[in-house]
Amino acid sequence: MPRRLANRVLAVPQKLSMPLIGNHLCAAPFEGQEVRVWSVKELGTDSRPFRIGGAGVFNLPGDALAADGKFFVADRSNHRVQVWDRVEDALAGLPANASLGAADEMDRSAGLSRSKLFMPGSVAWGGGYLWVGEFKFSTRILRFSPSANAAAPLR
Repeated sequence: MPRRLANRVLAVPQKLSMPLIGNHLCAAPFEGQEVRVWSVKELGTDSRPFRIGGAGVFNLPGDALAADGKFFVADRSNHRVQVWDRVEDALAGLPANASLGAADEMDRSAGLSRSKLFMPGSVAWGGGYLWVGEFKFSTRILRFSPSANAAAPLR
């Protein structure tokens, strides 16, 4: 009998993300302040997700992704992407290691430059880079290198 995820866990998911070879299924809500993460090995009818974020942490997270041991959240209305170097740290509730698009933890301002983001809505990991797609008022796709904090906008 196939295992299935209980539909009561996340009422209105906007995005589901999981790399082809991944250990975690991530769901970002259409509205809300937290993302949910399930261990793929433990998926079943009674699976309970890890809840990451909450009031004051994220504001309308558009996407979440666990890839290559890292964890990323497109924190859409805070105009940044939160990055954890280890998925386990995010699941444990530790603060992010970096906030791309923000000068510091309190920075929530939007911008259209190499160091600012404007409503990041999606994240992808591939080729050793983090790819960020902006949701609104921009047509940018940005590529971040793990060895540098500056983004390279693609046109």
